[in-house]
Amino acid sequence: MLELGLACHNPDDPAHEDDPRDDLAEMAQDAIGWGRAYRLREQEFGLRTLIEFFCAFDNGWFGAPSWGRIVDRFVAAVDDREHEHWRVHRDQPWFDEWFTSRPADIADNAELRRLLLAGPDLLSEAAAEWCVEGAIGYVCRDDHANGCERCGVPPATESSS
Repeated sequence: MLELGLACHNPDDPAHEDDPRDDLAEMAQDAIGWGRAYRLREQEFGLRTLIEFFCAFDNGWFGAPSWGRIVDRFVAAVDDREHEHWRVHRDQPWFDEWFTSRPADIADNAELRRLLLAGPDLLSEAAAEWCVEGAIGYVCRDDHANGCERCGVPPATESSS
């Protein structure tokens, strides 16, 4: 895990200035605990299973299967005050200021989408903060294929033929 984590670490990138060794060591300890809990005694099998589990788990982060949906839904919401994403935030005192204070480097939706899909660490600090303040972390990651209670999307109905 340390080798994989360090391979992704770029110390020249300001977004990666923190040394990942402590976080990776904690993840390794979690992996060991997980392996023990599930009695995965063979190290290679246990590590491979753990990696597959984390890769299959869609946590909504960059690189997860739902990231593209999250980006598309967030980009659709940033220009539409009536978008369902804002139902909780629309009446908050900070909302109007946030909605009108979009950083210039992501003023274009195509550029915002491109940067988010390429890697959120490519955003400027101001742009990243703006996305976080705009609750990108709360955009629904469900594919809505079977409806979505969270977003109010009804389940698809079968046609009666």
